[in-house]
Amino acid sequence: LASRLDIDEVLSEQSPADKVDTIKSLQQQKHTVWMIGDGINDSPVLAQADLSMTFAHASDMAQTAADVVLLNDQLTRVLDVIETARKTRIIMRENFIWAAGYNLTILPIAALGLVAPWAAALGMSLSSLVVVANSLRLYRL
Repeated sequence: LASRLDIDEVLSEQSPADKVDTIKSLQQQKHTVWMIGDGINDSPVLAQADLSMTFAHASDMAQTAADVVLLNDQLTRVLDVIETARKTRIIMRENFIWAAGYNLTILPIAALGLVAPWAAALGMSLSSLVVVANSLRLYRL
C-alpha cells in the first residue's frame, strides 16, 4: 500500500508516545501528517495528526479522535477518499472562480445603473444555480 500511495518512509511497531513524538517532529519540520489507525492506543496520535482516518470497526476512542471514519473495513477505500477530495477541491475552485468572476463583472455594471435591478437579481440567482448545479456533480463520484 505504501508503494501505491508513493510513501517513501514507513514506521511500524511504535508505542503511542513514539507515534505522537514522530508526528510532532514532522509537523515542526512543516510536514502535513496523515494518520490511519483503529485502536485505542492510536487515539492520541489520531488527535495529533493534521488529518486522521479510522474504520467503522475501530474503537470508539479512535472514531472520536479521527477526522474521517470509513464505513467499511477495506483499506483500499482510502484511495477513494483521496480521489473524492481531489475532485471536490476542483469543483470548489470552479465554483469560486465562477462566483468571483461573475460578481466582479456584473456588480460594477449594476452599480453604475447599466443593468436594471430586476436583471441583476435574476443574474445573481442564475449564478447561484450554476454553482449549485456544478456542486451536484459530486453525487456522481
